Amino acid sequence: MDRFKVKYFPLIGIVIISAITYLLIERKSDKLYVSPKYTEIEGLDLAKNVMITGNENSYSQLAFAPIDIIPYTFVMANKYNSANACWDMYEYIHAIFEKNNIEIDSMSEAIALGYLKKAADLRDTFCIENIIPLYEIGGANIAPDSVLAKYYRDLLNDIRREEKTHDF
Repeated sequence: MDRFKVKYFPLIGIVIISAITYLLIERKSDKLYVSPKYTEIEGLDLAKNVMITGNENSYSQLAFAPIDIIPYTFVMANKYNSANACWDMYEYIHAIFEKNNIEIDSMSEAIALGYLKKAADLRDTFCIENIIPLYEIGGANIAPDSVLAKYYRDLLNDIRREEKTHDF
C-alpha cells in the first residue's frame, strides 16, 4: 500500500492541480469574451452612426444595445447594401413566422430570398453557401433552379480562387 501512495500520489496531485487550473482558466476566459453592453444612449449613438454613415462596425455593435435593431437592419440592407444586414433581414423574416408557428407564405419567402440573393450578389461567401442548397434542392416556397445554383457555385469558386491568389 505504501508503494501505491508513493508511486501514484504525485500523479493524482498533478491531475487534481491540472483540473483546478483548467476550471479557473475556463471561468476567466468566459469573462474575457463577454459581449459589450451598451446603455440606451450609447445604443442611440450607434444607431445614429448607422443611419448617417452606414458604418458596419456600429451596425454590428447595435446587437448589444437595448434598442430594436430591425429598423436599422432595414436601412443597412437597403440604403447601404450591407451583406450582413441582408442576411439578418432574411433571418428576421423567417424568425417572425417560426416564432408564431406559422408556415411562411410565398410572398414573404420571395422577399426573404431577395435579401439572401442581394447578399450573395454582394459576394458574401456565407450567404452564397446558404443560397446554393436552396436552389439545388428547393424549399417549401422555393422551386429548384439548377441555373441559379450553378451561377452561385461558380461565383463562390471564383471568390475562393481570388482569395487564394491574394494570400501571401
